[in-house]
Amino acid sequence: VLLGTQMVAKGHDFEHVTLLGVVNADPVMMIPDFRAGERAFRLLVQAAGRAGRGRKPGTVLVQTLMPQHPIFRALTAPGEPNVEGYLLEEAQMRRELEYPPYSRMVVITFASEDGDRAQVAAERFREALSGMEKHVLILGPEPALVPRVKRRYRWRMSLRISRKKDPDGRWMLDQLRERLFKSSVPAHVLRMVDVDPLEVA
Repeated sequence: VLLGTQMVAKGHDFEHVTLLGVVNADPVMMIPDFRAGERAFRLLVQAAGRAGRGRKPGTVLVQTLMPQHPIFRALTAPGEPNVEGYLLEEAQMRRELEYPPYSRMVVITFASEDGDRAQVAAERFREALSGMEKHVLILGPEPALVPRVKRRYRWRMSLRISRKKDPDGRWMLDQLRERLFKSSVPAHVLRMVDVDPLEVA
C-alpha cells in the first residue's frame, strides 16, 4: 500500500501497483484559476498512469461529487483518456471567456506586513487605472487566495484584454507601465507585476 500526495503521480514506476485511488479530486479543480482544470486533468492522467505498469492490468478509482465534469468524461472515455477532446473543450471555454491564450493578462500583487497598507495601496492603484475599463477587464483588488505569505498580507488585481482588441497586448502594457511610473508606492509595501502569469490565484 502506497499513501502519498500529488508527488506520487510524478513519473514513478511501481511495477506491482494494480489499484490506484484518488480521494476527493474536486478541490484541485475548484481553485479560482483559469488553469485549474488543465492542471487537474494533467495530474489525474499522470496518477492513472501509475497503475498497471507491469504485467497485471490496473484499475483507477476517483472520488468526486461532479462525475459529469468534462475532465471526468475525458478520463473515462473508452480506451485511453480523451486528451485531445478535453483540450479542445478547454480551448473553446477560454475563447468564449477571453482567457489566455485568447487574451493577454497581468496580475499585480501588493504585499505588506501591515494588511491595511497593502489594501490601501491596491485600492489607490485601482483608481489610477481609471479610463482603461473601456478596453480592459479589471478584477479586484481583493485578498489573494493565500492572503498572507512570509508575514506579508497580499492583495491582488488582474487585468485582461482580448487579443481581438490588442493582438500583442502592447497597448495594455504601455498604459499599465505609464500608470506604474506615475503612481507612488506607500512605504513598506511591495508591488509585484506578473505579465502572462502561470498562476493567478
